[in-house]
Amino acid sequence: MLSRSEVEDQMRLRREQQLKDLLEDRGPGTELLKRRADTTLKLYKDRIGPISYDECIKLVAENNQLVKDCGPFDPAYDFLASQRNTFLKIAEALNDIENMGRHDHLLPVHLLVTVNDTTVECNMWIPQLYYRESDRERIIISTIYGKLQPSSEWGGALRYGRQKVDFVEL
Repeated sequence: MLSRSEVEDQMRLRREQQLKDLLEDRGPGTELLKRRADTTLKLYKDRIGPISYDECIKLVAENNQLVKDCGPFDPAYDFLASQRNTFLKIAEALNDIENMGRHDHLLPVHLLVTVNDTTVECNMWIPQLYYRESDRERIIISTIYGKLQPSSEWGGALRYGRQKVDFVEL
């Protein structure tokens, strides 16, 4: 028979593993993501035509290089940045709808995340879409909240402000 402290340790380890799985996207996919991806693809496929995930990533890389070369004062800058964001949206939608598990359209982040009294070290992915180095902290925290809110275990207390969420980038 297990003692009370052993049971508490097992429960703490289970909560840590659940939080880590949630933050690292190792849980089951959601139907909401697929519906959102389907809508996005319908919108952009009419404008662009059929395109694959790999083609989108190649076009994003080319646009990134062109945006870097021309600079923010070039007249083509806004158009190129807009095209890059369009291809990132399509790549994300293709990845979500086909459950590919690809991360070329995302940026890796290594974090120490604390939710109330549960702390885990995890490797997360943040969106490259509309990414700016000056907004990195805001993007990371919004990604964490975006993963916690739909969760039945972690999301309920977020709505009422009872969860304390913090992170440190390692």
